[in-house]
Amino acid sequence: MIVIYGDLRVRAEKVASITQLAGDFVALVHKEDGCIAYELSWDVADPQRLRLLEHWVNDACYEAHRVQPHVAQWAAAITAAQETRLVTTKLRATPR
Repeated sequence: MIVIYGDLRVRAEKVASITQLAGDFVALVHKEDGCIAYELSWDVADPQRLRLLEHWVNDACYEAHRVQPHVAQWAAAITAAQETRLVTTKLRATPR
């Protein structure tokens, strides 16, 4: 299993629009082959910090996800809204 964790800060004036886009984006990601979980959440201590947590069956599914058109659209929206760049960590996990 592949686990991706990431976070970035969104400019204050973009939080509402990113929140609105996020629901549709996450719904599309959940339909992708190999998606175990995909979560976006706002940090309660820092309402401009967006966190993501992804679980994929394997590398092939994760790489297929990265080239989907809806991912490119989401990336463009995030890039336009970000205050800090997205930093991610990719981990390999073995389910119990």
